[in-house]
Amino acid sequence: MIKDDMTPYTYRIRFFDDDVERIKYSDDRRYYERLVGLHGHLSDLRVEAVTLTTEQKQRLGAIKDEGLSGHDASVYVRFGTTESEDTGYFDADKLLTYRKNQVEPKIKAQRKAAEALGVVSSGIRYALLSCLGGSELEKNKPNQLIFKELSHKEAVLPFYRQHR
Repeated sequence: MIKDDMTPYTYRIRFFDDDVERIKYSDDRRYYERLVGLHGHLSDLRVEAVTLTTEQKQRLGAIKDEGLSGHDASVYVRFGTTESEDTGYFDADKLLTYRKNQVEPKIKAQRKAAEALGVVSSGIRYALLSCLGGSELEKNKPNQLIFKELSHKEAVLPFYRQHR
């Protein structure tokens, strides 16, 4: 968000990398447009202008001449703390918020992948019907809870017949 010369980047760039949301800051939007265009696992590119809030502008003004790295300055401007404990701007509670923010996209992607495989609620497994590949049983009996065994020898059976 903040460069080493203590000025904000021009663009906030958001895209998905295999279902994990990535947020980058840059002055060169064309680089990310080409990057997403060339790589099939990258998608949903959004480019926004960076605008600092009043509070963020005040934080940036307070640290402008402190000699912080661009990374520590960015973390301080966004979250009110630095990762480095020796800067004088360290706040353990705000650092926890920053770290949660960093892992949140990966957790969302893991949850989405797990839910695609199916959800267990009250001991009952609910599988997504789209995972079955559009079988005839799925088309003919959409109201029955069904799931597919991994073995190709097993047929797709209604849930109650598989667990007698």
